[in-house]
Amino acid sequence: MTESPAIINSECNNNGAEEQVAVESRNLMLTYFDEGKTTTVLDKFNIKIPKGCVYALIGPSGSGKTTYLRSLIGLKILDAGETRLFGLTLGHPLLDIPGCGLGYMPQDTALNDNLTISEIINYFGALYRIPNKECKAKAKVLCQRLGLPEESRSIGQLSGGQKRRVSFICTLIHKPRLMILDEPTVGCDPIVIEVMWQCILEIARSFGTTVIVTTHYLEEARKTDMIGFMRKGHLLAQGSPAKIMNLYKVSSIEKAFAIMVKQDKIRRSITPPSGTLGTIKENKTTLEPSKSPFSSNNTFRLKTYLQIFLAVLHRVLLIYIKSKTYLIATTLLTLTLISLSAICFGPTPHNLDIGFINNESPVEYSHSFIHSINTHIINLVEYNDTGEAEDDMKAGKIRAYLTISLDYTEKMISKLTFSQGSSKINASLASRRLVTLYQLKADMHSVTIVHYLTKALNASAWRISRHVLHHPMLAQSPILNVDPIAEPELEEDQYNSRNYFIQVFTMHWSFFVFLYLSISTFHDDITTPLYERSISAGSTPTQFILSHLISSLLLPSLISLPVMICIIDIFHATAKGSLFLTWFIYLVNIVSAIVTAFLMATMKLDMFIVLCCASAYDFLSIFCGAGNISADALPYFMKPLTWVFPNKHNNEAMIRVMVHGDGLESPLVYKTVIYNLSYILLILYILRLILS
Repeated sequence: MTESPAIINSECNNNGAEEQVAVESRNLMLTYFDEGKTTTVLDKFNIKIPKGCVYALIGPSGSGKTTYLRSLIGLKILDAGETRLFGLTLGHPLLDIPGCGLGYMPQDTALNDNLTISEIINYFGALYRIPNKECKAKAKVLCQRLGLPEESRSIGQLSGGQKRRVSFICTLIHKPRLMILDEPTVGCDPIVIEVMWQCILEIARSFGTTVIVTTHYLEEARKTDMIGFMRKGHLLAQGSPAKIMNLYKVSSIEKAFAIMVKQDKIRRSITPPSGTLGTIKENKTTLEPSKSPFSSNNTFRLKTYLQIFLAVLHRVLLIYIKSKTYLIATTLLTLTLISLSAICFGPTPHNLDIGFINNESPVEYSHSFIHSINTHIINLVEYNDTGEAEDDMKAGKIRAYLTISLDYTEKMISKLTFSQGSSKINASLASRRLVTLYQLKADMHSVTIVHYLTKALNASAWRISRHVLHHPMLAQSPILNVDPIAEPELEEDQYNSRNYFIQVFTMHWSFFVFLYLSISTFHDDITTPLYERSISAGSTPTQFILSHLISSLLLPSLISLPVMICIIDIFHATAKGSLFLTWFIYLVNIVSAIVTAFLMATMKLDMFIVLCCASAYDFLSIFCGAGNISADALPYFMKPLTWVFPNKHNNEAMIRVMVHGDGLESPLVYKTVIYNLSYILLILYILRLILS
């Protein structure tokens, strides 16, 4: 019974010295449980790859090749087993893997279609900390050698084979000590494949780079120093191509592999592969500490971190700048939505044509009522009979008409003095009206008309009580209605558009425009293979998050001035407080939206489902107080939800600053700022945990 793979001596080490091991793995296990079924991806997998060797790992789809390679980089956590690279444990600082010590080319091209050839190569060159001039010079030579078009060509305009060549250049441009190529030649023509293999062999021979290649083209494996044959998660055999064929007495790699598969089936039918190999000994002499960028010098480590961060930031900025949808939406959509809201919920409507028929004869204090009507809002048109007024209203010439009762003054005095008995009042006066208003439809204009007619009636009653009854207090309402938002009430702003709605809609639309846009941009970037490839090149999730946050804030910062001009100068929003504090709350509101979007984008769901979740969040925030709805009216079990909607608190703070002129000394304002900063930091911390 053979439990470990057949090992045939390799020819990688030609100088007669003791062979050094680049990659060694023992007893690797990975099992998935899905819908009650168990799938074993790696089954006590063992492998040893010499340093400086070009190693081909071949096997059918689903045999575990890609999973194993991802585990070397740290992108896949296994259930059990041990792996050492150059004698050191995975993630050891001296390895610089992930980082400059690795060149990783995944099955997908892992490029960004919006960037050009030069931009994507320069991006990886910056991640690997290659000087810009040196990177451009190398890129030019490699592009010419691999037959690529001009470097200004967009990645999205390239064919599949051309994209793989660009991806190949990004893998080897920094001459790493370990290269992992997952099916690098798929979709390439034979001439290009030959050139790619020349590059692979050159870098291995000239710089001692260890290269691991997976391929479905078995004849390609003849070019390598060693071949490993995988099936169902374990290694069947490994050795040089010539010795493999000699061992099985065949003329091709395909025939040798076919024999191995048959033998493995027989072996598995007798007993499952098992066996435990000894612990791998640590080899501390295969790497020189001086070559690693990680040293005890904290200044050097910080410089390295900043170099990588700037590389990621530059790439993300290019994505945002080249996205026409994002640029148009951030600049025009926010201003358009705020403007439409300010217009629709704008100042009090005026010049409303209202007909009236004064039936009082002789005319006494009914003229007081007519003269008390605000003529800026209501334009009175006099009629002699109701029939004519009714016809004009139906024809659309007037919006409504009113009739004044025959004994207007007498009825008003009776109501104010209760000069008749209560029974008579109930029987006659209470059932008869001083003024009757006729309208065809009820809308905001109707509310405006009723509001100003009521004010005119109150003014008329006050004049009668003062001049006729000599007791003006009789007409005064026992309740003093003080506007909770702003005083004094402006006749031209009955619905507090300037004092409330413009501020609320500015915060609401800016929050949700950037919520939706940031979800889309972040989700698109984080779900692409380029993200994992960037991690393998040494970048971190923190750098990725901060790069997107800074890039997302760039345009809002630039358009914040036009937004402020729009709401203050064009729509005349009240602005009594500090403009800097107003701007700061506006930006804090957007940052809260952006980090919320990032958190939603990390959900492992389809983009459509994520946007549906964002819409649900939008509507729920409105009903939890972000709109013109009091959170105090919510059921007790809903009130804690208001703390996950920062825009609710931001609305209140914006109104306090702009309308009331409050500063940071106001408890509501500084508590809102503290809450938002805490919310942002908490979400960023959660994001880092998720992506790490």
